[in-house]
Amino acid sequence: MKRLTVILLIAVVLLTTGYYFWAKSMGSLSDDTSAYRAVPIDAPVFMEFNSIKSAGRRNNVVSGFYNSGILNSFFDQADRIDSVIKNSENIGSRLKNAPFIIVLNPEGKESITPLVIAKTETTRKRNEIETLMSDLFPSPDFGFKTRQYNGEKITDIKSRQPNKSFSFSFVKGLFIASPKALMVEKAIRQLDSWSILNNNLFLEVHKSASQQAPVSVYVNYQYFPGLIRNWINPASFKKVDELGNEVRINHRNAVSGLTDFASWSELDLNVKENELQLNGVTVAPDSLNEYLGIFRRQDPVRFRIDQVLPRNTALFFSLGFSNKKAFFNDLENYFVHSKNYYTRDEKLKKINALANADLKSVFEGLADDGVAMAFSDISTDPEKRNVFFIVTDKGNNQAREAVSGWLAKYAESKRIKLSQLVDKYEIDKETAYNIYEFPYPSLPGIWLGEPFSAVSANYFTYWDNYLIFANNRTALENLLHDLTLKTTLANETGYLHLKDESDSKTNINFYLNINNGFNLYKEYLEESGSKLFKSKEDSLRKFTAVNWQVIHSDNLLFNNILINYSDKVTQVAKTEWQSNIGSVIQFKPQLVNNFKDPSNKEIILQDENNRLHLITSQGRVEWSIGLPGKILGEIRQVDLFMNGKLQFVFNTKNKIYVIDQAGNNVSPFPVELRSPATNGMNVFDYDNNRKYRYFVAGEDKKVYAYDGFGKIVSGWKFGQTDNEVTSPVQYFRVGGKDYIVFKDRSGIYVVDRQGQSRLTVPVTFENSQNPIILNTEGTPKMVVTDTGGNIYYLYFNGEYTMKKTSGFSPAHFFNMCDIDGDGIPDFVFADKNELTVINEKGRKIFSRKLSFDILYSPGVYTFSSNDTRIGVVDQAGNRIYLINPDGTTHEGFPLYGNSDFTIGKLSDKANYLNLIVGSNDGSIYNYRLN
Repeated sequence: MKRLTVILLIAVVLLTTGYYFWAKSMGSLSDDTSAYRAVPIDAPVFMEFNSIKSAGRRNNVVSGFYNSGILNSFFDQADRIDSVIKNSENIGSRLKNAPFIIVLNPEGKESITPLVIAKTETTRKRNEIETLMSDLFPSPDFGFKTRQYNGEKITDIKSRQPNKSFSFSFVKGLFIASPKALMVEKAIRQLDSWSILNNNLFLEVHKSASQQAPVSVYVNYQYFPGLIRNWINPASFKKVDELGNEVRINHRNAVSGLTDFASWSELDLNVKENELQLNGVTVAPDSLNEYLGIFRRQDPVRFRIDQVLPRNTALFFSLGFSNKKAFFNDLENYFVHSKNYYTRDEKLKKINALANADLKSVFEGLADDGVAMAFSDISTDPEKRNVFFIVTDKGNNQAREAVSGWLAKYAESKRIKLSQLVDKYEIDKETAYNIYEFPYPSLPGIWLGEPFSAVSANYFTYWDNYLIFANNRTALENLLHDLTLKTTLANETGYLHLKDESDSKTNINFYLNINNGFNLYKEYLEESGSKLFKSKEDSLRKFTAVNWQVIHSDNLLFNNILINYSDKVTQVAKTEWQSNIGSVIQFKPQLVNNFKDPSNKEIILQDENNRLHLITSQGRVEWSIGLPGKILGEIRQVDLFMNGKLQFVFNTKNKIYVIDQAGNNVSPFPVELRSPATNGMNVFDYDNNRKYRYFVAGEDKKVYAYDGFGKIVSGWKFGQTDNEVTSPVQYFRVGGKDYIVFKDRSGIYVVDRQGQSRLTVPVTFENSQNPIILNTEGTPKMVVTDTGGNIYYLYFNGEYTMKKTSGFSPAHFFNMCDIDGDGIPDFVFADKNELTVINEKGRKIFSRKLSFDILYSPGVYTFSSNDTRIGVVDQAGNRIYLINPDGTTHEGFPLYGNSDFTIGKLSDKANYLNLIVGSNDGSIYNYRLN
């Protein structure tokens, strides 16, 4: 008997232990079985929330969804329920922390109806929910009426307002509710039917759900297209392809194809302050012909195609494969079992016949580990956007020769010269590429299927380890230009942030820059959805980018989805080119002459690492050289040898440099300064005879004059200033006389070429940091400000006048320009975050407070005799502004940039101006100003 008792006891322990581990492995499924049974079997999407707190508006991202009009009624109700529970004495806090399911059901043509399912294990919880219903729908505004359905009681709540209703039922330990009574009835019927709990594929994704995630999202791909297809544009677009076939493009029909994408996905949703993350598993079993099944024999590969995508990419979709033979075999098998197999096969046969080659095999042999398609320059007209198709290759000549060899044979068969299919694109005299015409632009879509059918591969070129196609030649030329300048998507700051949060190895990668690609809604959404998107544009643009990755590992398909959000709407500025020098500049870019190509200017600048860069008019870095310190002041050009070959002259704190066009020091430079410099050197050519004089002030309070080759000028006899000279020495020629002018903190010195005093300034004041400005309007005069912002006119006859202002801080910036077009210069003050312009009579033209402090002297840019604007920089915000004469921001601004900027013509042939500025990502932007 004892022995039997011991055996029974052991059996009970084993059964209990086994049940415990089984229940633990099933996770929440064992706890919420009945709730899942009520989910309609044809539900396309449902979400399981761990509490009502998970549904509230608690950070930027969720508030962004709300402001965009996405599920805002849901968020309103969640906040209201949370508030009612918190303020009710009859509802316990446990209800606030109770999990629940929301099912999204398509209803009718455009409506999505939610269905709420929650467990009511106890009478107390049921009573609390009934109290909640009474508080949410108070009488007399709402009326409650019960009725029987399928043996269960349903309560219908009717409002005095039309089309306002709500229904709920307590059945088999569940609370079921929906704005539509039909949905409650459907869930009740579902409880007596085969449910998703009988679906092994659902159970497989469910067991991967994280218990810590605030929300779990489930997608049933068999029904998912039905949820979204009515929001997709139903119109068909027709075109005739190169084979003479009429091709009908219908985005709504394409969405229906998602039923073959996979079976189920479970995604754990986590919301951060400025980012939404979805991570989870998708199942696509071998037994079903589903698209994701083609990756079942693939490992993820390092994603690198972004290195050759345009910097302004709006969207890309890429496939990565580790075993290309298995991948293309499995892809072919997928097509064999698809409904479009015969159509595809006929097109491939027709191409092969015309091409005298098996082109699919040629490209499969060329491919290394990935293919991609991308959009850029999104236009409202689909025919005008730029579309790219990229195939990775190993850069191996044999593979490329297969394509080039086929093209040569194709030209021969068509009795045309190969040169008719090849053209050269020159970026500059040193950089050129071959661009080839491709006669079968539909091949990518026929070969790879959706979404590559959007590609028109009319032209191609080789770059590094890539074969790159584009729908038009200009698009390919612009991309080659970006590639040469190393300003591709891989270097974009916003994209890099998203990439840092993503996996480096992937099988599928989908990226959408919402700002760059915003106009896609006009093509892809039906009319009512399109109007909604347009009305919410400012809010939707704050969702900056979406990145979705699928990664096959350990026989599982993992998803990683990121949605970025920013409070600031950032639209992409249009640049002619961007050139990345790898470091931020804190130097105003200067346009300089190129004696080798006089019709085109070049750009010279220094970065924060003290490297000096010369950039061509096309944006290519011609050379970069390291310097031991920061350049003080501006860079000047001289013709030192009087032979038309120009050199660059400048100084650092300790040396004078003269550098030739190739970036080499000109002997005997660099020359050591007699005393460390306190200002930027200025260069004078008194008689325009190329006998140069370099003037620079030292820490010893002396002002030095050097000749063109760096020797001290013996005839210069100036002694010392009272304080250090920090602004440049200046040279004015007025009334046939020379005036060399400089100032320190307390005095202004006006001397002749020998350094002898030419003029005694009759007034003493504390000088501001700003340079002396020569004003030749009326009686010539020098214009300066004191530390309080008062303006002094210093005449060359020894007289002066003072114009008192309302007062500025000692750190103010000062400049002059004729902003109002009356022919008389006006005074421009920038002080901290305020820009003020007053006229000569002291009348304020405008004053504008900005959201940032102005750290550079405001630039003055004259576009015509009566069109002058002021430039200011928001360095921290990486924005530059042009300010109109009335104080408003000029149309098209602000633009990206965080350095002082230059406006001028890069090419004499151009009928527009260029704006050159540095950015906080190490890029130099060249904007075109029409």
